[in-house]
Formats: sequence, structure tokens, C-alpha cells
Amino acid sequence: CFVWPDAGADKRYSKQFKGTQTMTCAKERDFQTGWMNTKYLIGADSHQDCEHVIIVDDLSSRGGTFIGAAKKLRELLPNLKTITLCVAHCENTIADGEILKTDWIDKVYTTDSILNTELVRHEKLYVTCYNRLTAAEQLPEEVLSRANDYEENVKEYYLTENGELLF
Repeated sequence: CFVWPDAGADKRYSKQFKGTQTMTCAKERDFQTGWMNTKYLIGADSHQDCEHVIIVDDLSSRGGTFIGAAKKLRELLPNLKTITLCVAHCENTIADGEILKTDWIDKVYTTDSILNTELVRHEKLYVTCYNRLTAAEQLPEEVLSRANDYEENVKEYYLTENGELLF
């Protein structure tokens, strides 16, 4: 199942993923704290059997929106085993948020477009060269075509110093 963390991501990506199982998070601002919270998940009722989900968006800073989505997903989907985040661009501040410090999100796929991989490294952070891949190619084809069979089909990608991908 693919998850859009907000209405903006739903507008940007849903046309590219026609025919796949999708859900969209609806957010609400907490005016006391100023934080955005995931209030509910559109489509969760019809996807109770999802074991693996992929949250797709264009940019991650500290990752609060994605943590909120992950918490709501784990609350509402009883069979959920893994949550993968796929973002085209990731700021160095991802290291300051909860994504890399907690178990809410299992893996993060991104590019080195703005992320300094000398400063930010983590075992669940997979970085590809921005100039080599488009956002839609960040995840292995097996993950895009068969999201529910994620663990059986995903290939681990690693970069060599000259930017070549190994798997």
C-alpha cells in the first residue's frame, strides 16, 4: 500500500500510482503547540490487510509529518509489519527528528540532492545519487509493483565512492 502523508502529496503522486492500493493522511494543526498532527487516514478501513506500506513525498526536514503518519498507520492497521519512507529530497535535519531515532519508520530511501552524506549516516537511511535517478526510481521496481510483498522482493542498495550503485 502507498501512503500520501497529506493532500498535497496525494495531488502530486496519485495519478502516477493508478491501480495500486493507496491511503491519504489528513492533518490538523494543534494551535496550542503549533504542530501538525495526523488526525485520520483516508482509506484505512479498506486496507486492514496491508502488511507493508510506503509513504511517498518530495521532501523531509525533521520528519514530523511522517512520524505522525506512521503512528496513525500502526494504530489503525493491525497487520502492519513495515513502514518505508521514500522522499526525493532529505534535509540534514532528518538527524534531529524522530525518524532515525525511533522504530516508527523502518527504512528511508532518498537522494543526495541536498543531504550531506558525510554528516548524516544511519543504518536505515538508503541514499542514491540524485543525478542518476528520478524520484519514481528511488525504490526497486519490485517494491513499486508489489508493495505487499516488500520484504521478499526488496534489494538493498549501497553507493560506492564514485557513485555506482551496488546490490
